[in-house]
Amino acid sequence: MEELTVVAVRQRYNAATWKERIAACRSSGQTVAEWCATNEVNRKTYYHWERKILREANQELSCCGKQQQQIQHFEEIPPVICAAEVVAVLRTDEITCELRQGITPKQMSAIIQGMKSHA
Repeated sequence: MEELTVVAVRQRYNAATWKERIAACRSSGQTVAEWCATNEVNRKTYYHWERKILREANQELSCCGKQQQQIQHFEEIPPVICAAEVVAVLRTDEITCELRQGITPKQMSAIIQGMKSHA
């Protein structure tokens, strides 16, 4: 049985806290920069924890014998808040993405790459 030290408890608390913060940021509809400014979080600190948590998740996947997909990078796509017409819908078994009028080629490429990596 693993012995819990004060340091270990603190590390687990910090990781759990940052997992919640990252989830809140991603579901907020804001860019990372906007969310960090609103919540008085240093962006470098945010990205440090995001990398750390994703690295740990990749390690857990490889330890469980599941196929490991290395996450190369993230590309932030700003949310589109408008009533633009839907011009295409991309679907996989788990993901549905509506592409709206005005989407840039860079955004479309990032979305397609992301969907391919999760297929």
